Amino acid sequence: MKKIKRIISFFLVIALLSGLSIMPSARTADRVGSLLDSYTPDTAGVFTLTSSSRIYIISDTAPDDGILKTASLIARQAGTHFVFDGETPETVYGTAETAEKGDIILHLDENSSLADEGYMLDVSDKAVITAKDERGLIYGFGTLMKILSDSSSVARFSAQDEPDTKQRVVMLDCGRKYFTAEWIMNFIRQISWMGYNTLELHFSEDGGFRADFWEKNCYGDAHGDGIPYSPVNDFSWLCGSHVQSWVKDPYRNDPDKDKYLTTQELISICNVAKEYQIDIIPSFDSPSHMDYITWKFEQHYKAGAPYYKYAFIYDGKEYAAKSTKGCINYTDTTGAASPTWPYYTTIDITDGSMAKAFVFALYEDIADFFKEFAGSTDFSIGADEVNLSNSKVKWKYSAFPGYINDLNRMLNEKGYTCRMFNDFIGSSTYNKGSNGKAAYKFDDNIEIMYWTSDFNATSGKYKTSVWKAEFFWETETGTSNDYGDGGRTLYNCIGSNCYYVLRVAASNTSYPNMDARNPDNKNWSFYASTEQFIYENWYPADMAAKGVYIQNAKDVPGESVGGGYFLLWNDYAALNTEAEIWNGVKDNTGTSNYFYSLFDRMWSNSIKMWNTDINETVSYSDFALIRSDFGYFPGFTSCSKEAQLPDAPEISPAVPEDIPEILSVELISDITPLGKLTGIVATTSVSVNSLTVTKNGQDITLSEICSSVQVLQDRTVRVWYLNFEETEKGNHIYILHGNESLTAPFTVTIA
Repeated sequence: MKKIKRIISFFLVIALLSGLSIMPSARTADRVGSLLDSYTPDTAGVFTLTSSSRIYIISDTAPDDGILKTASLIARQAGTHFVFDGETPETVYGTAETAEKGDIILHLDENSSLADEGYMLDVSDKAVITAKDERGLIYGFGTLMKILSDSSSVARFSAQDEPDTKQRVVMLDCGRKYFTAEWIMNFIRQISWMGYNTLELHFSEDGGFRADFWEKNCYGDAHGDGIPYSPVNDFSWLCGSHVQSWVKDPYRNDPDKDKYLTTQELISICNVAKEYQIDIIPSFDSPSHMDYITWKFEQHYKAGAPYYKYAFIYDGKEYAAKSTKGCINYTDTTGAASPTWPYYTTIDITDGSMAKAFVFALYEDIADFFKEFAGSTDFSIGADEVNLSNSKVKWKYSAFPGYINDLNRMLNEKGYTCRMFNDFIGSSTYNKGSNGKAAYKFDDNIEIMYWTSDFNATSGKYKTSVWKAEFFWETETGTSNDYGDGGRTLYNCIGSNCYYVLRVAASNTSYPNMDARNPDNKNWSFYASTEQFIYENWYPADMAAKGVYIQNAKDVPGESVGGGYFLLWNDYAALNTEAEIWNGVKDNTGTSNYFYSLFDRMWSNSIKMWNTDINETVSYSDFALIRSDFGYFPGFTSCSKEAQLPDAPEISPAVPEDIPEILSVELISDITPLGKLTGIVATTSVSVNSLTVTKNGQDITLSEICSSVQVLQDRTVRVWYLNFEETEKGNHIYILHGNESLTAPFTVTIA
């Protein structure tokens, strides 16, 4: 187990925190090292970062675009360290032999035995980061920067770390609440710094649709593949927001009402995500959570003169409404001046309906946009919290599987794998047949975001209306005959552990007017999502109903765990500003003195996805001390201001290409007596890895040959020593050959 590997580091941290005297850089390294899979200190020397240190790419030839972009980012981040004084360090490539003391060496080894995104750090007089992919290099460099956060030197050490969880996702609800593009781009930089690899952008919610994908001046061929991005429809009229009827005063006044991200801002967000190796998952929830969209749709039709001339196209067919009554919502409720929950929250998903075509047309445009500008491969279709209790509902649950399967197949054709929440597909109220198995068939390749468990941690009771996690991963041949929808990939989104929610309880509840992030507020299960509880209890495989958190007790098998989430929901958009969310905020509901730190909770979430059992070797109090030093990403100035990173470097060969390959050939003695060895010293560039000698076109047998890399007159070269014996007196002309094609003649006199 990983905890065995970390045991030495654990005792080092205990000693450090107990007050033993030790150099600051070693203390920092040991503390950070305690969080890694393995860490071995070596006090035999130090690594020192200086203004002459270089970012050094191991490559015999000019590196390709992927590693160049990663090395450029690493160099710019390195430039924020105080030794570089805001200047980007020199960035070069070459063979390992030409790296110099103080260099940070990036070794991309696709044949490495490391796991994906893992890395090794071998820090001696140089700092070598080895990984099999570019994310691993970024994470390895991040660890080195954390260790050198307040120092330029560190005692030698070796370390290795690999994530335990494949996809580490942060979901940002930017549908209810408006975030500036700069905030989101900084958020991407921050989650990369924290070890996440994916951002899910949830831009559509009951409270708004805050992303414009339809600015024509931004259309173009983003990939240079000759296929320009150009949506069929223009749904930009949809962008905006409103406050849902259930939001209580004084939080109904949204200062960012109707603000949304422009197409160019979305493209910029995608570009930053690609730079930091963060995948983007578009998140568009249907058929429910569409309160704003259904209301806006009806208002848009009403505004027409006449309204029915407005139309859109889906799958080559034109659609238009003939009445505003029940226009696209799932009841026959007449359109209102302001929406009233729940009549607008869900759409009409009946086959052939205008509502289904409209939403599918939206999905198509969104899918095309993120495929073009972000290269996205996953799509979150939500499909949660559908309310079928109203007597005027137009459809029954039997329509739901067809809607979801049609949507899934359409997005599959566009190169996406779909995921949805577990509650409605896993509803034992609607989706359970007489044989105890699922009554309806959903496509096997749909993945599950498991957010609501059949166990309620607050009440301590089991909910029979929700299928257990085993429902999604056990098959008919499993241990429980009740299950049979197995083989799906699951993502841990459990609300009681993974939710950060901006909301305040109503005055008529058990915990009136109390902030949802308050651990005393048990109106919702996510009261337990504190930094300490997450660290001590949560891990991605724990989705099953247990009541207590015991590792390996009904855990989802590793092959079925696709990843874990941290979800930022903004039910009350006006509760905090984006700066307050970023910096943390003291409880302002007047019920406690709690301080709500988004990133402290996320650090706990992230570390448990890298090292699932870390809480067994490092206590939460110790982790909190270590985490507090990590801070914000390199180049951070303010959450809503552009990051300050130095300019991208020019990447050049470590050994200038204009240096001759064979620099000099010298004899140890000008005249060599017959029968004595002839000694030759040759100086070449380091790229020369073989030397031979010929005379009259015939190879000379060398009795000795050796070489070493040396620095002569500030230039790194390879110095060769050769010996051979000539059997005839006189002047003899020889030719020195380097790498079989380079030549240099020299003369030997035999007396």
